[in-house]
Amino acid sequence: FVGVVLLNSIVFLITFIPITVHGFGFKESGAVVLYSALGVASSVTVSAYLTYSVFTTLYVLIMVGLLIGNPFQMKKLSPN
Repeated sequence: FVGVVLLNSIVFLITFIPITVHGFGFKESGAVVLYSALGVASSVTVSAYLTYSVFTTLYVLIMVGLLIGNPFQMKKLSPN
């Protein structure tokens, strides 16, 4: 468990290197390299990280939509 927490922390720090948008690709590559040392298959690591990224992005979009509403919705003007 401690190894997984340590590796996730290292991968999180890797995403701060400004090479790609939100660390996509770079984060997964770093995770594959680090988790291969624990014997985790690269396909499992990439699948887990991509799934996490998709669900995190969807969660943020849903929360922003709930907080500010639909920005594309046309508002009706009331006559004065």
